[in-house]
Amino acid sequence: MECDGLKKVLVIDKDGGLFGQPSVIVPQSEWQYNLNPLYGFGDNRIPSRMLTKVDGISINPTIQWPNKGIIRDNSCIYMPKMQAYKCSKALDHEILLIESMDPDALERRLSPIAFATDGLSVNYIDLINGPSGHEVCSSYACLKRISTFMSVVARQKNFVMHMTSTPPQELRLPQADPDYAVRLGIDYFTAGILDVYVNGVYMKAKNAITDNLGQTVLQAPKTLNEFMPNVITDPAGTNYFDDSSQMLYVIIKGEDIITIKLSQLIKVAFGLPAMTIDQFYGSEVVNNLANYLGIPAKNIRIVKVVSESSTNSGRRRRRSASGVFVGLEISTPPSQNLSTGVTPNVTSGLTKVEKISSNVVTLIQTGLLESAINTTVVSVTIQNLHHYPVVHYGLLKFQIQQLHNKFLKLFKYQ
Repeated sequence: MECDGLKKVLVIDKDGGLFGQPSVIVPQSEWQYNLNPLYGFGDNRIPSRMLTKVDGISINPTIQWPNKGIIRDNSCIYMPKMQAYKCSKALDHEILLIESMDPDALERRLSPIAFATDGLSVNYIDLINGPSGHEVCSSYACLKRISTFMSVVARQKNFVMHMTSTPPQELRLPQADPDYAVRLGIDYFTAGILDVYVNGVYMKAKNAITDNLGQTVLQAPKTLNEFMPNVITDPAGTNYFDDSSQMLYVIIKGEDIITIKLSQLIKVAFGLPAMTIDQFYGSEVVNNLANYLGIPAKNIRIVKVVSESSTNSGRRRRRSASGVFVGLEISTPPSQNLSTGVTPNVTSGLTKVEKISSNVVTLIQTGLLESAINTTVVSVTIQNLHHYPVVHYGLLKFQIQQLHNKFLKLFKYQ
């Protein structure tokens, strides 16, 4: 695929002084799409997860996204000499930057990124490859490509985004105009906790509540779109993670900068015999496990407690002593304020969460889990941590910041 370059240049004539009436020049971002195979640009570059439904059924991109390129309407007229479209101001196009703040942002490619409209009668899909490389030494091996991508959006529209590579641990989404808003759904296929920050301040998920144990838990929706953020009425940073599709939906609005942090998470599930749900909550399973691991009990969140006699009615199920299935999540609670700058990475040793994961695995393998939580365990499973790329920090933070500044100066719009 080509670097984006001129494919993401947006010309906005606000007063009509350039084209006779207020209008927008939208580039032909879909040039050579599914045409010349030498460009490597077409449906074959759409991330595979985007082409599969939750139930495993394949999605036909021609049917799902019959229109290619940047979102347009009936006012858009193709200008062959410009290889661009002249559109009215009705859609109010703007550029939305997508920035990886990870320390490997110069090393690891996230693209192609598929950026598509969501919920239109006829949807569009655009493939984003990012800017060209930046040479930081004389060798080709030192060529760096900053993971900052330019997408073109329309006011109060909904979009979804899928990355080809593993999503970054920290993603930044800056906007510009005070009254401009879009909703973006981001595919996160790695296990972890997603924390959303607005101008560095933590923003709870729309379906987050505090239970009687003082823990923040996420409610399951009773209807299809119960917690879905509304692009018109909800403030910046309103977010909801759809666990079934593994999509994080977030409102990007005004001058607020949205930052999404992906933190490591340990998932443990086990079966306990001859115990009702009421008895489980009255037990000290969580506190005992926390004490054994040397962590605060608030770091262990109960996400599921299901009676094995689930075919019975509610009251009968709660009183039946046929055992329960318990699901726990162990993680570090989100910081209420976000530190600035590039996300630091660990260059050696294990993170705190990785050490806890290692201790839990040891408990399971040695059979000491029962004594740790002071109850009999029938079965147990643990979901392995996702290990993020490790790079040497050195001058990388400086290099990323320099390239970010250079990029923003080169592609400053309006």
